[in-house]
Amino acid sequence: MMTVPRPEETRAAIEEHITQRGEFLRRDITRYIGTRATEVRVIAPSPHEGSLVLEGIALTSGKHVLRTFEHVPLRLRAVPAEGMEFAGWKGIDAVIPEVSVDADLVSSVQPLFRAEGRSGGNGLQKRFEDRLAVRVP
Repeated sequence: MMTVPRPEETRAAIEEHITQRGEFLRRDITRYIGTRATEVRVIAPSPHEGSLVLEGIALTSGKHVLRTFEHVPLRLRAVPAEGMEFAGWKGIDAVIPEVSVDADLVSSVQPLFRAEGRSGGNGLQKRFEDRLAVRVP
């Protein structure tokens, strides 16, 4: 006669499987495709600054560790909140709000935002004629 596990045991076994499943899948895929797994850390902004979208999914505010495979690019898009503007990236050399990041080449990425019309490090970018009008070299 087969013994039937108690509901608590079954639930515990299922929860353990769920928490470990991702790691088992990564290990098996790594073995199968012959490429190593890697991680990249991203910091999503607070809602008043904007949002960070990963592969079409908005991340919650805060730090995230993304586990992926080497040579697999991750598409990130920085979306400024109302009254804010995209100011660049920390951790990568890019000036556009939508980028493709190779996790095995980058360890950490964070979008940067600033209030609209606020100066960057070198002052507001103005046309040459505007700078002459206010005597800015």
